[in-house]
Amino acid sequence: QMWAEKMRKEFHATDTEWCSLLQWATFRAWTGFRQFQMGNVGVGKKVRPNATTLHHFQETVRKYLSTEDVYWTIVESCDICGPFENWHPKLSLVDLPGTNDTDPHRSAVTNSLRTNSQAIAILTSDSNLGYDIQSWLQNSTVLGDFLEAKDSRRQRLFIIRSKLDDHLPPIDPDKIDETDEESEQKLRRLAMEQYKDAQSTAYHNMLKDIVVPMLPSGLAGENGKQKRSDLLDRVTKIPVFFVSSQAHAAFANRLKATKRDLRNLKEDFYDDPSATGLPGLRNYLNDVAADYLAKNHYEDIETRLESEVSQLALYFQKESRTVQAELAGAGESVRALIVHVEKDVIPWIGAEVQNRVTDFRQQANRGSNDIRQRLDQVWAMSERRFQDKIEKWSNYAWNSLRATARKDGTHTRYDGAHIDINQDICSVLVDDLILAWTSYRDYLIDERIDELTDDFAKKLQDKLRETSHQTNNPDAKAAIADILTQLDGITYAQRHDLLRQVNTQIRQFESIRLPAYNFIKETLKPTFQKIGFQSGQGCQQRMRKILVDGFQSNIGKIRDHISRLVGGNVDSLLDSCTSALKDFGSTAANRIATSVGEIAEMQQLEDRRVLGQRQQLLTDATKFLPMTKSEL
Repeated sequence: QMWAEKMRKEFHATDTEWCSLLQWATFRAWTGFRQFQMGNVGVGKKVRPNATTLHHFQETVRKYLSTEDVYWTIVESCDICGPFENWHPKLSLVDLPGTNDTDPHRSAVTNSLRTNSQAIAILTSDSNLGYDIQSWLQNSTVLGDFLEAKDSRRQRLFIIRSKLDDHLPPIDPDKIDETDEESEQKLRRLAMEQYKDAQSTAYHNMLKDIVVPMLPSGLAGENGKQKRSDLLDRVTKIPVFFVSSQAHAAFANRLKATKRDLRNLKEDFYDDPSATGLPGLRNYLNDVAADYLAKNHYEDIETRLESEVSQLALYFQKESRTVQAELAGAGESVRALIVHVEKDVIPWIGAEVQNRVTDFRQQANRGSNDIRQRLDQVWAMSERRFQDKIEKWSNYAWNSLRATARKDGTHTRYDGAHIDINQDICSVLVDDLILAWTSYRDYLIDERIDELTDDFAKKLQDKLRETSHQTNNPDAKAAIADILTQLDGITYAQRHDLLRQVNTQIRQFESIRLPAYNFIKETLKPTFQKIGFQSGQGCQQRMRKILVDGFQSNIGKIRDHISRLVGGNVDSLLDSCTSALKDFGSTAANRIATSVGEIAEMQQLEDRRVLGQRQQLLTDATKFLPMTKSEL
């Protein structure tokens, strides 16, 4: 009882907005609901209460999650599972405690889920993003990670404005057309859309105010300016959803209210359930789940299978046409093509790829030098900027310092202000590098390799076709066309493999912020532990001194680590991508040489009976391996 009373005093009520949305989804799917699981209730226990009625279910959830009893302080998780109608079967919605939670364990769970989730919602019922939300965004890695990640790996970030029913924009009665029965409804819809547009712009401007300090000038030239513009554009494209769970409950006949209130609420949303915003939000989340699975599972498998099957079909078709040309007496034209490929094209591939590798390294080296110069500037400016951070830390009260130390450097105070000492240090040493790093990675590595290899493939295609116009024999033309198509397929297959390798390398070095943050956190852990043990008279001053001394004694170690981290990422990414680019050229040349070698070997067959049998075999094989629609 004493422990429970202590927990009551130390914990504060959490934001239940997202939980309300989750419960709404649960009630919608009640007919398919079977059971839900409570995790670690008590000391390492799991409770699985079976709810036989909706009322029983509501009461059970209330018992364990409501702040009316002590259970909520010891519940680790509550899983509500079932075949939810119109929701993606692989989608999981997680209600997190919010930015003002004081419990270190729940904060750890929140941070873990926030990092690993595919999408994160910022929930607000206000026209402004609250001070606690803005403080959290300023002092956490959320927006930094959002800016730093590549498009294909970026976590979805979106805003939910709840309680839309509390704001119904007024309309001018004088503008109502008495001859049009729908005039008032049209005006209300227009006023609501204008309000949503203005409110979305206001949210985006608030986020831009937070993001702009993270975006210094970075790389010089057009690439740097374009990259800065692209990053700001990402913020502008963060979707905003305006929802009213109360109005949606009214449409679903779940809201307990008078008939008049229900009627008025439905009229306010034009007798249209979709106007409540919840169906649109559900569709967005379903798309997030489907897009993630497509990009990370289904699409990749489908693309690779399609590519392999197409290559095999092209191989059989090429062999069949080559045999046909030989039987028709048009083998000389095919042999001329083979000689051209062996003597001219294959040596050209090696020289051309080497030139492109040299060009790529020169441009990438300039980008890596820009990053190192930026890093030197960061070190030069860091002393003054750290003084501002130390002054801020020195103003924290003893209880905030203790709570922050117990949670390894991060804490949200009772007034919503977010504290993250690790992020304070990380922001000084890493934020100024984001623009330079992402420009280097995206423009000078990813896009440049894409451009180089695409241009190379087109030039190779032109070079292979130089001899295709030198014959008028239909059989020779058909055979040469199939040979060239297969050689093109080899080149583009190798290019696809190269880009996949490059994306794999980029994923390995995608973030410099996260490993830097984790290292800072681990390095300062002994300092935080020492602060957490302080108590008694004068503990506030001792805590502040321990924090400052611990920071100053470790800052050299932290700087050295970040320097090695940045330098290592830059060099490793450049070296690995250069190596992949070289392999692309040599592998493509070898595969093309092998392909034409097989044709030359087959043409040495003089027995027309054997050639006829081979042609029949190849023709039959082609029927069982049809080319894809894109090839046809």
